[in-house]
Amino acid sequence: MLPALSGRIAAPITGVICGLLTVLLAWLAAQGCEAVRGVGTCGGFGLFALIAILGIEVLVGAFLLRGWQIEEPLSTSFLGVGVVAVIAMLFFLDSIGSVWMVLVIPLLTAAAFLLSWWVTATFVEESDG
Repeated sequence: MLPALSGRIAAPITGVICGLLTVLLAWLAAQGCEAVRGVGTCGGFGLFALIAILGIEVLVGAFLLRGWQIEEPLSTSFLGVGVVAVIAMLFFLDSIGSVWMVLVIPLLTAAAFLLSWWVTATFVEESDG
């Protein structure tokens, strides 16, 4: 078990870890497609790879948040990953293969996890009271 942390600290740390994991898994998927197909794009298989990567990211995020004793870890992780996925598709899709994404995605994921922790914590407090 991890030491108990406040959500303000645990959420962005978890976001950075999940963001780095996403970048790594996306790079590995591209390398695998290049080895199999001869190109860095996965074609129709890319959708399944994306869903798998996002699912793994949600599960790892929830696991870490639960380890840090944060309430509603799965909801927080799911919302954080979803926010990053939408923002990346809206604004960064053309440059997703850029080296800068190694920095942008983890930082964006950290901010999204912090936001999702705040939303989840606020919602749980209001429904409990």
